[in-house]
Amino acid sequence: MAKKLVIVESPAKSKTITKYLGSDYAVLASFGHVRDLPSQNGSVEPKSNFKMNYQIKDTSQKHVTAIVKAAKEAEIVYMASDQDREGEAIAWNLAEILREKKLKTEIKRATFTEITEKAVKDGIKNARDIDYHLVDAQQARLSLDYLVGFHLSPVLWKKLPGSRSAGRVQSVALRLIVEREKEIRAFVPSEYWSLQATLNSANNEEFLSKVISFEGKKLSNAFPKNEKDASKIQEYLENAKTLIAREIESKDAKRNPFAPFNTASLQQDASNKLGFSTDRTMKTAQKLYEGIEIGSGTRGLITYMRTDGTTLSKDAVESIREYIVSQFGDKYLPKSPRIYKTKTKNAQEAHEAIRPTDISLSPEKIGKYLSSDELKLYELIWKRTLACQMSEAIFLRQSIDLSDKADKVMLRANGNVLKFDGFLKAYSVQIDEDGDGSLLPDIKIGDEVNILMPIEKKQHFTAAKPRYTEASLVKDLEELGIGRPSTYATIIKTLQDREYVHIDKRQFVPDLKGVVVTSFLKGFFTKYVEYEFTAGLEEELDIISDGKLEKLKFLRNFWDEFDAKVADSMEKDPSIISSEIAKFMQEYMFSGTHADEKQCLHCKSKNIDIKTGKFGVYVKCLDCDQNNSIDKYIAGMVITEDGEQKPSAASGTLVGKDEKGNEIFYKTGKFGPYFEAIQDGKAKRASIPAFIPEVSLENALFLLSLPKVIGKFEDKPISIGIGKFGPYVLYNGEYISIVEKEKTATLTQKEAIHIIQNKPEKKSRFAKADGTTREKKTRELGEHPKTKKQILVGKSRYGVYALYMKKFYTIKGIENAEDATLEDAINAIDNG
Repeated sequence: MAKKLVIVESPAKSKTITKYLGSDYAVLASFGHVRDLPSQNGSVEPKSNFKMNYQIKDTSQKHVTAIVKAAKEAEIVYMASDQDREGEAIAWNLAEILREKKLKTEIKRATFTEITEKAVKDGIKNARDIDYHLVDAQQARLSLDYLVGFHLSPVLWKKLPGSRSAGRVQSVALRLIVEREKEIRAFVPSEYWSLQATLNSANNEEFLSKVISFEGKKLSNAFPKNEKDASKIQEYLENAKTLIAREIESKDAKRNPFAPFNTASLQQDASNKLGFSTDRTMKTAQKLYEGIEIGSGTRGLITYMRTDGTTLSKDAVESIREYIVSQFGDKYLPKSPRIYKTKTKNAQEAHEAIRPTDISLSPEKIGKYLSSDELKLYELIWKRTLACQMSEAIFLRQSIDLSDKADKVMLRANGNVLKFDGFLKAYSVQIDEDGDGSLLPDIKIGDEVNILMPIEKKQHFTAAKPRYTEASLVKDLEELGIGRPSTYATIIKTLQDREYVHIDKRQFVPDLKGVVVTSFLKGFFTKYVEYEFTAGLEEELDIISDGKLEKLKFLRNFWDEFDAKVADSMEKDPSIISSEIAKFMQEYMFSGTHADEKQCLHCKSKNIDIKTGKFGVYVKCLDCDQNNSIDKYIAGMVITEDGEQKPSAASGTLVGKDEKGNEIFYKTGKFGPYFEAIQDGKAKRASIPAFIPEVSLENALFLLSLPKVIGKFEDKPISIGIGKFGPYVLYNGEYISIVEKEKTATLTQKEAIHIIQNKPEKKSRFAKADGTTREKKTRELGEHPKTKKQILVGKSRYGVYALYMKKFYTIKGIENAEDATLEDAINAIDNG
């Protein structure tokens, strides 16, 4: 047996590290935490100085046995678990197990920020002792979470039938989601108008301008409030006929690159750009970190992915700067390296940002060795890292303010042109700039321009904040200092597993259980779901990490008050709890545009009350004595006794009418805000996606028209629509994502064709490790004459089949797929 033993967390990492260290070292995996607190009372004993009664996990017994056996024969054991609090705790727990076995073997702590040969050997060379301050911080957090979960959850079970559990951080995240939903339901849209005019210069150059003030009053979402006021401005401009340039500004505007990724910003960007969940992002990043075979050997491709830092090592910065010059030239390199200071609340500066371990390994160079998810995430990290050390982008920003001769109306024209792309060369982002990407005409102060007809006036409605997505929830949790970036994926998964929330169109929707639990916790455990209090605990855990606060003092300060609150809540009279929940639910259900829905679903009486009972919360009619399901109220529509859903204009805001004169309403329901048009007594609805935040008749008509054909390409129709994963172009039976979502409503045939022609190549599911591919199992035969949908043919162990519209049809009498004809497939489909 080797004289030196290295313990890492995962088997994937152990394989990679074994290659770097050679035969003198044995590398074993712990497979994560080997000891934990059992899910039972007494695992933490507050009366015994918060003694923690650890237990080796059933799944870890065989790994612990192997580690103990190897440690007995080794001269030194290097605990090389991850370089965070959890990793330090794993190292400490393993060390404790070895001490309990009376082993005298020397134990050291080794950490790596990346899995490369140099980093691993440096980590072993610079091994240190276990950091007990970090262990204390991890144990304090674990004890805290255990005490809250195991003492608060029984209160929920007793007082709120059907509730699952409560957690220290998950309850605060749930509160964010529920209160956002409450805001949306209570929101009442207000009408406002905007006006724009096309102007014509003396040189006959046309350009757009917007009205910014009238009679000294600025245009905003509070003015003009109605069409009458907007028409007044419109008529005034029509009569003015000309405008005079009063103020002109032209200047360069610089846009600096973003900082390199930390855990939270990676999760946000992967969600926004790739549609990844936080869990999917972290699992993919873990694989990139632990090591992947890339032809020249297995190596870690990114640095450690659980970090709140945005700093880069000196060596990394130097190699990135050299790469920028070699690939883009000197003008893309700033004179000095860019230094980013971590802005995250409670961040630990010592941790480096997430970056490629070798910037020269471009996505193009190693893409053939990666899975689809690995390549997408690696490319995102690689581009962001490269861009963070590049020159700023430079825009020419122009504005011209113009008014009539009486200075009664003021308009502004904006021009915005990219002069130098800088970091955008590597990392494209949505730039929020006014103007349409073109220069304004050469106009001087005092020049007169003509107003071209017609002058466009446009109706708008204010909109509520959108529901949380995983990206926006992570952003707010990070900014509030709640939880740790490494825990966000777990928090989100727990809320879904407990059935407190679900995800609809990538947005969080609170379920009834989640709303009721939040109402209870806000009413009776107010302090413990406050954002500031939870963030304060995170700060104190950081102070423990630094050795400036004792773990026991921290736990005692929390426990004494919390324990008393739990005991008091257990004795609360059910009527008091019911009253508090009823108050919250009343506000949640019947605010804003939902006020008219406060009625019994059976007799339509307004005399109703909210009650809690054996089976949860329900609505009681005080007139007809019937019980009503709360779910039907939260769905945001009137429901008749026979369960039929009928559209209710009363609970919505009138947006306008379609070309047939049908009224269109803006509403909010169980699945968020939506437009509804009443056509022939039936309701047609369209959800309002997050990338269309403005409530307007124009947007309503667009969304209600989807999916729709916008043109043709090679004699085949091009359609656009919005599906579960966002906006898409549908062509020849294939769905292609529209990356620039904001352009969906104005997408032209030409732009759609560009998307079709430049669609990303799908990585073959039959790729081998060496980059070659196995033969595909299916081939295209042609289109079905009736539907024009593509038919594929293939062979499985059950015989030759046709694949058509996601269904399989057996083609009888043919042994090889190569022999199947289009006619054979059509016959199988039509007779299937």
